[in-house]
Amino acid sequence: MKKALKRNQIYFFSFLVITAVLFILAGLIWITSWNFDVKMLVFVLLIILLLVESFWFQPRVLFYSQQANMIRLKEQASPAITYGYNPMNVEGYSHIVNLGFKAFIDNDEISLLYRIERNPYKKIAKSGILEIVVLLKSSKFYFQSIEIQHIINRLEDDLAKQKLFLPTYTILVLQAGDKITEEIQNSLQQVMFDRISQRNTVLINGFYETNSGLLHYLHSDTYSPSVYYRWACDLMAGLSQKTTS
Repeated sequence: MKKALKRNQIYFFSFLVITAVLFILAGLIWITSWNFDVKMLVFVLLIILLLVESFWFQPRVLFYSQQANMIRLKEQASPAITYGYNPMNVEGYSHIVNLGFKAFIDNDEISLLYRIERNPYKKIAKSGILEIVVLLKSSKFYFQSIEIQHIINRLEDDLAKQKLFLPTYTILVLQAGDKITEEIQNSLQQVMFDRISQRNTVLINGFYETNSGLLHYLHSDTYSPSVYYRWACDLMAGLSQKTTS
């Protein structure tokens, strides 16, 4: 974590220094006795340098910032939670539906359910959070299966026809088995909390251990890399709560 933080700080500090130098140069050029056309030409060149600098530094600062956030999340990870339902059986599936999720695809091998919630972090009226729950029922599917992305793309196409503006995705992928293995544990570490332009995407993998009734997924009670990651973790925990009759 220290290495990622150090690199992030170096890139960020370098960006600030170079930007400051360019602005100082612009100020010095402005007070020179050069004619106006020459000044404008130099200003254009400085603007081009500033744009090149931004395009070069931005992805590097973002990368090492995300690396540091990921390491911190893993270092402060909380233990598995008790899950009220097995999400793969009829009772668990019905519970998800009762929470307002609609089935986009449902068969013996895989199910994808979704719902749209108001985004409390955005003031745009039509901006919502697309919450997706994927249930991997067959061993032919795994957390990184490309078929999952294909189904989500189909859902996106269907929602686009309804002209829905949904820049924020929360995707929970769940699998169940008798006991968690090291391979599965490694897969649970492959989470996503990306922000590209105005789009926020969070992906969390979860494994329900039928022998213990525990749900394993990467979360922390003391740290979250973003408000949307916290939102996704709260959703995962909410899916586990049994309703009282």
